[in-house]
Amino acid sequence: MQSLETRWRQLTFQGSEAFHTEQYWKAQKYFFQALFVAEDMLLLEDSQGSSLPVVQLFMLACHNLADTYLALGLKIQAFEYYRKAYADLVHLLNSPLQGADIRQQAQEFVSKAADEWQQAFNNLDKHILWGWCNQQQSSKPSYTMSYNARH
Repeated sequence: MQSLETRWRQLTFQGSEAFHTEQYWKAQKYFFQALFVAEDMLLLEDSQGSSLPVVQLFMLACHNLADTYLALGLKIQAFEYYRKAYADLVHLLNSPLQGADIRQQAQEFVSKAADEWQQAFNNLDKHILWGWCNQQQSSKPSYTMSYNARH
């Protein structure tokens, strides 16, 4: 049975190949699957023997999806994955249920995730952003945890 990291790497490689050949919907599919694998790794705290920090794999997966959505012209979806990377890292950082190793990893990457989310925010058309803000206010708050990899 292959490790979760090996599966994440395969999916990320396939997504990157599709992305670089401008097959963005195909890339989105692979990157989304890689995000699920990274989330599984986080939930299982399966960082033993991993060549990269599990939190980094998650953040890369989120940012790969965001980059793919940008390539598709879907700015709100891209913004959501940048936001997700930051929000989930903050959650991990502050969760007493997470192991010290995962919290430390989250601490190392939360600043970078915040910077990329801020950059995505600054690049959004203000009319699009206004619609997104109104949508967020009208929906009930809920927490979901998802993760991805950078091509």
